[in-house]
Formats: sequence, structure tokens, C-alpha cells
Amino acid sequence: MSPAPAVFVHSDGRPAMDRDALARNARTVAAELSGYGSGCSPELTAEPLGYCINLAAERDHFTVGFCAALLAKRPSLLPANQQTGTITELVDRYANCVVLTDTALAADLDAELQSRHVPLLSLPDVPRRHEAGAGQESQPLAFTPAQTAAVVFTSGSTGEPTPIDKPWRTLAGTAELLRRRFLPADERVSIVATVPAQHMYGLETTVMMALCAEVTVHSGKPFYPPDIATALRSMPAPRILVTTPIHLQALVRSGTELPPLAGVISATAPLGESLAADAEQAWDCPVKEIYGCSEGGSLASRTTTEGDVWHTLDEVVLSREAQRTYVSAPHLASRVELQDELALLSPGNFRLLGRGNDMLNIGGKRASLAHINRVLLAIDGVQDGAVFPREDSERLAALVVTDMDTRAVSRAMSHAIDPVFLPRPLCKVEQIPRNSLGKSTRAMLLSTLRDAEYSDHD
Repeated sequence: MSPAPAVFVHSDGRPAMDRDALARNARTVAAELSGYGSGCSPELTAEPLGYCINLAAERDHFTVGFCAALLAKRPSLLPANQQTGTITELVDRYANCVVLTDTALAADLDAELQSRHVPLLSLPDVPRRHEAGAGQESQPLAFTPAQTAAVVFTSGSTGEPTPIDKPWRTLAGTAELLRRRFLPADERVSIVATVPAQHMYGLETTVMMALCAEVTVHSGKPFYPPDIATALRSMPAPRILVTTPIHLQALVRSGTELPPLAGVISATAPLGESLAADAEQAWDCPVKEIYGCSEGGSLASRTTTEGDVWHTLDEVVLSREAQRTYVSAPHLASRVELQDELALLSPGNFRLLGRGNDMLNIGGKRASLAHINRVLLAIDGVQDGAVFPREDSERLAALVVTDMDTRAVSRAMSHAIDPVFLPRPLCKVEQIPRNSLGKSTRAMLLSTLRDAEYSDHD
């Protein structure tokens, strides 16, 4: 009998994980979780018995913990970042938390959790303690559709992160729509991702795909171009790279040789057509983008080099009412109001005019912040940059990575945008602050701006 196909594989020599091993380990961790907090059996209540904060870096460990938390009736809290302040706020806000991890925590976070008597569970250690029976078949995992599987949080790009409950039905439904859109029906596809499992995009395209589709997922989160190439080479063809514009840009600029790719999927930030074209030429495969939001998940896709029209996923319906746009789908618990500006075309097709909170109104004039950023990044000689509202929100500021004089950058921008939207100040920095998804929150940008202005005054 041929061996069961691997669901997760690794680059470090660890054995691959198939569905039976995933189910066994999840049930073992669930039994451990049931020993914390409430004495009530998960089968006897529909209410959460507490929460899990899943900080696991390896995708197989994360998925085991995610499934175990579902079995133990503990929704997984998936924070926008893993900073100590963010985690301690969750612990203080949500009752009866258990932290799941597969690496040593930062000393300050470990101290904060100990002071709050928060249990810490090392996911790699639990199966070893219980000596799970490798090679023995296990019953497939099954979850209640209406059960809250996760609480995800908006990125905080424009304000405080907001919690959003995600039932299992919603996450599984999105995975099925992504499978139809991106995966061939007759081949088992390999997925390598540069995005963490804790982010909505990473959760849908890697963890949920591993649970709901016939795919093999690389367990790591490669960051640098050589690491991405190594991860891809460790996977059987056909291969799909799930990534972000910032990782894509680094890969293209590095010239790193990659094995043959069946496709590239990008999300989390706008992808420029020229970068997409360079990637398609370098790797001879289509580059596609996903449009979505934390509230609704993945909703549409487009091939970037084919134009600015987006195509909704199967069963996703957009509607317009009282100058607001809503999205409905069978897997969503209710219709979701979109914060973005969309121009609805024929059924299932739309143009994205601006992201939520993207439209600016300064001096009675309106402009898109995303458009202004594209103008900055398109300047020959600008390597990276970010335009954002200043603390007073009445003007714009910018950080730029360039060898050019800042006055030359401003002059170049003035050819394409109204003077009222020219950023003042415009400060040169060595790099733009970004998180693991390549995103820059306004708080990060403002902090870097303050540091840059302080240095200029020394």
C-alpha cells in the first residue's frame, strides 16, 4: 500500500505529517487543553470554555493547535502581531486563555504570562508526552459548522485592531472557493507561503487549504529569497507561491533562481502591474492577486497584468444600497458591509477605486492615498516609500528610501498630484518599517517619522 500523502512537509529533515498524524496529534493536544479551566466537557456546552492564543511559527504545529482548540471548544485568538503588549491585552480581555507555541517566548512576554498565571503549552512536546501511536489510523477530524473557530483581528493599519468572529463554516467555505479558483481539479498542488498562519490571508490559503483541499503545504515561513527558493525546491510540482508584494519585489530584484512554478498568489497590499509583469517573465507563470477584507475574507481575484477588473469568487455576490457596498455568500453568517470604494460592473466584476479610509479630503479636494503612494513608488530612483496622514491628519507626510534629494522627489510627485497632497515633511530613511506581511501601520510610520525628524535636528 502506498504511503498516505503528506499534508505538511519541512526543510529541516523532520518527518512529513499526513492527515492521520494531524488528527492524532490534534486530539492529544485537545485532551491536554481540556485539563485547563472549566471542568465542563466540551461535548456538553455550546459556549467557549476559554480561548487559545496560537503563536506557533511552524504551520503544522499551528494547525494541530488550531484543530485541538476547536475540539476543546476554545476559539483561537489570532492577533495582528505578537508583540508583548498585544498578547497581554488579549489575555486581560479574554477569559481562561492558554498560549500555544512551538518556540521559546521572548523573555518579557514569558514574564508577563507567568505573572498572570497563563498556561503555556509547547505544541511539539505534547504528542511526545502522550506517545501518540504513529502508523495507526485515526478518525477524520470533523467540526460543527456554526462553532466559532477563530477570532481574527484587523491589522491596525488605520486604527486599533478590531476582533471578528469566524465560524468554521465561514473558513471552510472560503477555502472551498479558493480551491475552485486557484487549484487544478486533477492534481495535488504544493503550496509555499511567506505569510504567517495567524494572518487571515495565511490562514485561508495554507491552514484551511491543508484541512479542506488535496494539497501539500510547506510548514515553514521562508522570508529571504534563498530560503524561499529552498522551500520551493523541497516541494513536488506543481508549486504555488503564496506571498506579498514586498516579498515578491525582493525575489524579483534578487534574481534568485526558482524551480518551475504553476502560479503566484499575492495579497495584503496593492501589487503594481510592472512588478507582476517582471515576476511573470522571470518565472513563466501567472501572477494573481486576492482581494478581501478581515470581515469577509477572500472575495475576489484578478490577474494583475490583465487589467484592473476584479472577478468575485464563486457564490460571492456584491450589491449596492444607499451608496454602500455589501457582500453576501452562503458561507458568510450575514451580509458584510465593505469599507472600500468599488465600482460595480457586470455581475461578478468590479473595479477597486480605493481601500477603506483611503480617500483623503484636504482643502476641499479629494484623492486616493493609494494613488499618491503609487506616484511616489513609480519615481525612478525611489527604492521604497510610504505616504501617510500626519498626526494632525490635516496634511500628509512621507518616508522614502532613495539616493535622491528629497526636493527632487517632491518635484517629481508634483507632476502627478495636486500640491495640496504633496507630503510635508518628506524624510529619507534607511528602510520603511514593516511587519511580517510587509505592511506598515500608521503607528509604525509616525514613530519612524518622529525619529527621522529628531535626527535631522541633532
